[in-house]
Amino acid sequence: MKATVASLLLAAMGTGSEARPHEVQISAQMFGPAQLEAFSAPQAVSMDTMKQEKLGYREVQRAAGTYDLNRYERAGPAPCVNGTAAGYACSRVDLKDFLRHQDMGATKVLEGNDVWGKASSPFHIQRTS
Repeated sequence: MKATVASLLLAAMGTGSEARPHEVQISAQMFGPAQLEAFSAPQAVSMDTMKQEKLGYREVQRAAGTYDLNRYERAGPAPCVNGTAAGYACSRVDLKDFLRHQDMGATKVLEGNDVWGKASSPFHIQRTS
């Protein structure tokens, strides 16, 4: 199954729920197989395809030493100035903290995903079961 976040949000917004302005209530019962197909997203790809792309990218990064122990210094907080914060690219988002995997207790696998957050958003999404 394939779906874009936008198509899921648009589907949720059209449910007639009594949500406050800029609040979307999403229920698991709202989305069946038909709603999760990529009717409006011809460029969408399957999760299996995305997984293979991610694994291939990680292999290239491992070979380049991207995940080596002590390759990076702990950094932050740092403001976003002229497109960088503590040497990292940013777009009007300040760096609050940069933790290396070993700073969080990792001893063998030093790879994972990053998390970028924004303090304000025009939408408040509330997931309901």
